[in-house]
Amino acid sequence: MGENVQKNCVVLKITGEAISGVGGQLFDKGAIEYITGEIAECYRSLRAQIAIVPGGGNIMRRKGSELLDVISSIDADDIGMQATVINGRILCSALAKRHINARMMSAIRAPAEPYI
Repeated sequence: MGENVQKNCVVLKITGEAISGVGGQLFDKGAIEYITGEIAECYRSLRAQIAIVPGGGNIMRRKGSELLDVISSIDADDIGMQATVINGRILCSALAKRHINARMMSAIRAPAEPYI
């Protein structure tokens, strides 16, 4: 039979607020560089697969909370999931600049009609 090979796997949850830094903006370049630098260092030293689960609170919770009076909770949830995708794309791109091969995966598609 095949040899049992155990791989090191890590799941890392990153809140959207961490991406926004301390200045109150949606995205903070320094915070993103710091976070992806730490991830790159862990990846290289541990030689582990790292699954990153980003949050979207920097977009929806901070800037979108006033929308909750005028949109449905279903739309708010969908917007929150899209915020998560935006943050995931940012982290994925920032990791690629550090020569870390990263893939972005999501169970949602853009809920819009295709442009023709």
